[in-house]
Amino acid sequence: MLEELIYSSLIEGKLPKIPNTKSKFELSVEKFRDKQRLLNNVMNATSVVKVQSTPWKVITITNVGLEGYRTTMRNAYIVKSGDTLTFKATYKYSGIKPEVITLQQSIDDEVRTMYVLFMPKSTYELAVSKTIYDAKNITCKAVTKPRPERPRPYIRDTIRESNDLSVSYPVGVFDDRYKPVSEYPTPNVQNAVLDIAYTWRVQNTIYPTPLPPGLDFTDLRVEFISGFIVYDGKVYKDPATNNTVRIRARIVNNTGANIAVKHWGLPVSVLYEDDKHVSQANVDVSFTTTAITNGTSYAYYLDVNLPSWAYGKVAIAHALNVYKGGMYIYGGGPLYCFEVYRLKLP
Repeated sequence: MLEELIYSSLIEGKLPKIPNTKSKFELSVEKFRDKQRLLNNVMNATSVVKVQSTPWKVITITNVGLEGYRTTMRNAYIVKSGDTLTFKATYKYSGIKPEVITLQQSIDDEVRTMYVLFMPKSTYELAVSKTIYDAKNITCKAVTKPRPERPRPYIRDTIRESNDLSVSYPVGVFDDRYKPVSEYPTPNVQNAVLDIAYTWRVQNTIYPTPLPPGLDFTDLRVEFISGFIVYDGKVYKDPATNNTVRIRARIVNNTGANIAVKHWGLPVSVLYEDDKHVSQANVDVSFTTTAITNGTSYAYYLDVNLPSWAYGKVAIAHALNVYKGGMYIYGGGPLYCFEVYRLKLP
């Protein structure tokens, strides 16, 4: 069982302690990538303006755009894996006589070629589509190739030059897949394989049980505080910031005597897609040793920043040691099992 692995690893000291935050390096890398995507979009706009400011050419490219994305975020166009993006462009013909012109439009390796008869002062819209499965920068091109006229020695016919546009769009993905086994093992944490597949459920529970008479944990819940995007009923981690969840619980003391509750550990575990591989570590949090009078309760919460590797099926155990009259009576506590996914950015 996953719970047994969590507590046996805690007891045996196998869980490395990690900071309750992403590293400065991780956050600075994402900040740099965000600026790169912004610069990329500025360059796209400049390219479009440049290609449209060529009045001497017989055909120009206008109204360039990307369609089919879900939203824009972090200077990227966001889709879900398997979505189809469409690159559209409008071609404006300024000639005074009908003419066949070759149009070639592409998204990466998806190329569409059309031979279009343009009437004087007419326009034509062309679209090409590609299915997106992962975050990437896609390159979109629009090329016009007017039919060459009879060559004239020593004279450059600038009116009949081709018109080329190339833009690159950063595309991110709402990835709602569980953590793949291909990412196992995770560096710098404990990695293990369960003997049998674990039956995963989204739930808040207590482990181990039974509890000593009169001791209880109630009002267990998880809140997504910051660094998350909710889309289509699912929660995704924003890679550019800390992803903070808040775990809540209430400790009820009806044991007949005062108790003392001490922090033991806060293991964060991720269960891979096969329900057998596990990666986990002990997150360093602050919890003050608390005395609870008989017949009363104590409500608390802890803010936990999920490590970058913790996505998909995530479990957080708040392990506590409980003492009654100075005697040890229980070791364990709330166990929160929830699902959170990734926003992948190029």
